[in-house]
Amino acid sequence: MLACRHRAPQQVTDAEVLREILHRYVAIDRRDAIGPASDALLGVVDEVFPVERGDVERARNLVLTTPLSAREAKVAPALWKIEGTHGRVWLFGSFHLLPKGMIWRSPALEAALNEAQQLDFEVDMDEAQDPERMGTLVRALGFLPPGESLHRMLAVEYRRKLDATLADLGLSPENVDRMRPWLAALTITSLAALRKTGKPGDRPDPSAGTGEQGGADIQLWNWAHDNNRQRGALETVESQLHIFADLTHGEEVQYLIVTLQQTDSLNDDLDKLLRAWRSGDLKRLDRELNGDTDHFPQMRDALLTQRHAKWVPQIEQMLADGRSNQGIARQLVVSLDTVKKHVSHVLGKLGAASRTEAIARARQLGLIP
Repeated sequence: MLACRHRAPQQVTDAEVLREILHRYVAIDRRDAIGPASDALLGVVDEVFPVERGDVERARNLVLTTPLSAREAKVAPALWKIEGTHGRVWLFGSFHLLPKGMIWRSPALEAALNEAQQLDFEVDMDEAQDPERMGTLVRALGFLPPGESLHRMLAVEYRRKLDATLADLGLSPENVDRMRPWLAALTITSLAALRKTGKPGDRPDPSAGTGEQGGADIQLWNWAHDNNRQRGALETVESQLHIFADLTHGEEVQYLIVTLQQTDSLNDDLDKLLRAWRSGDLKRLDRELNGDTDHFPQMRDALLTQRHAKWVPQIEQMLADGRSNQGIARQLVVSLDTVKKHVSHVLGKLGAASRTEAIARARQLGLIP
């Protein structure tokens, strides 16, 4: 926007915006017009102010939290429906941290929630928010034995990168030095995400993850309580932590190194991931979410294969265990890749290559009418 002399209050822009406007003449091969256009443009503005990082963050949050038309912004996080003999299951991909006030609940999700009798989550969110329980688990699984040091596990260049990253996040290297590499990596990623989804300039506050920056799962956990829905969990917090705690020493260290290597691009990566999730762009979401897991085959197997295979019997039971003659739905709130793996497992059990073939096969077996 331009700062015009005859309008109040003044509107300001950055020099970069002026350059972008002028670059349009290059696209239409009118370089001869750049000089006159520049003079005319600068002749009607009072002052050009720079755009600081905080301005960019506020603009991003404004776009994410302001209702837009369907043409301007698509709010349609991925949602799947699986029909069973007596009931149906909705599978919904969650995002664990969200900017305060961000609009993400689509009409399709609202309809599924209104129909749902029970919401099932990855874990019991009350347990996940219990500081005493979480402190006990993290102390048992996430810290090094006495005498060991995280810094001594890393090459000099990564020690420096670790200290710089921690300082940027407001953490003391001494407080992190006793952490196992996997816990340090998760701490860095979580605090960076909290800062990205928080107010510009604020230090990341871990407690905000269950408060104003809480993600879809904590918001729906509270919604289910307030709306008298039953709540369930597919696994425990301890079993989730063991996915990382059971990595080999070499995999843990490599996980931390990759995290440190990606800190410079983490803000952009989180933006891409959030936009893909909010719009239901599955291809892009898969690319952003799972692109680096090939570097960690054991963690990928534990996180995305073995873990989800244990959930399949629970989902199958939900499909067969309707709560009313109308087959009132139950709701699952899980990570996106979890949803994809569940669908894959169901197709595999039916010997089907597609959802259409799975439906036909299920009817042949008398699983659905």
